[in-house]
Amino acid sequence: MQLFYRPVRVVDAFASYKLRDDAVVNVSVENLTNRYYLDPLAQSFMPAPGRTFRASLAMNF
Repeated sequence: MQLFYRPVRVVDAFASYKLRDDAVVNVSVENLTNRYYLDPLAQSFMPAPGRTFRASLAMNF
């Protein structure tokens, strides 16, 4: 079965901030506008995840 997709614009945002020489904070927001859409080439009607927020701290010691 062939699925047809409507065009959709998905906005992602990300940032990285160096706290010190040995510490970096990364943050990102995927699907910022929280749009309902189907992943291209998907063979089901399962939608892509909604807005997703991620944060991480990377340290070298």
